[in-house]
Amino acid sequence: MKTIIQQVGLWGIGWLFSLSGYAQTTLQVVSRSIEQHYEGIKGLNIVADRADVEVRAWDKPHIQVQVNLSARHPDGSVARRELESLQFVGERSGKQLFLRNLIVTPASGKLSSSFKTNLVIWLPAACGLTIKQNFGLLRLEGLRANVQASTEFSNMSIHQIQGNVEVKSQYGNLEASRITGKIRVNSEYTKLKVEELRGICSVYAQGGRAQIKVSRQLMKLEVRAQKTDVLVLKEDDTPFNYQLQASHGNLDLPHKLNFIWEQNTPAERKAFLKSKKGGLIDIQTSFATVSLQ
Repeated sequence: MKTIIQQVGLWGIGWLFSLSGYAQTTLQVVSRSIEQHYEGIKGLNIVADRADVEVRAWDKPHIQVQVNLSARHPDGSVARRELESLQFVGERSGKQLFLRNLIVTPASGKLSSSFKTNLVIWLPAACGLTIKQNFGLLRLEGLRANVQASTEFSNMSIHQIQGNVEVKSQYGNLEASRITGKIRVNSEYTKLKVEELRGICSVYAQGGRAQIKVSRQLMKLEVRAQKTDVLVLKEDDTPFNYQLQASHGNLDLPHKLNFIWEQNTPAERKAFLKSKKGGLIDIQTSFATVSLQ
């Protein structure tokens, strides 16, 4: 398939105000825009540093990439010159596409501007996606394919995904909803919010908080956590099988469900509840509280 690439250069200067104590600094913003089109791609791979990334599915057979690169500096001429160091690269290998932004250090070895990349991608729903991103925002929506996403110091949201989903979040926020299939979450010091799951969900968390809203379509929820408070929300009439355990923590359970306590000491608390129908909720945590509402 033919690859079509279009690049449009656009220079713009904006103004950004920053207050530090009583001093005011005016930053000039210089930006450059790029647009690319690729056909016949089955897998998309992205590495994005200090970037905001949005990936959405559409009903067209090709991939459209819109990029905005910007540099900020009190001196507009410095920002304009140093913006050339912020690059965006698209490389194709067979039916795989590799996108990344990078900073090319000049011979002087010094850059004084702050840089930002904004990336918006439209792709066929069945196109697989692997992305690694940090220091920004990541939003994925509407895909019907396998997805692997890893973020650091970022806010990630994934919605309306069908397939196998693997996400890793370190030091950030993660929201996931309307996921159908299998989702595996690894989080460290992350605020996690998951809802409307259909299928199987595994969560491995250390630090942070986790709020999980379950629905009738959930087959299995497995949580293994350390120092992570876990809150499970459910519909009142939705039956589930429960296996809950908190080491050096607490289980906060509604009395009306009549859980059976296997152990209830400060060092170890275990409770279970069996149902003839409904999925399984299996949670083990330590030094934290598991709550069911």
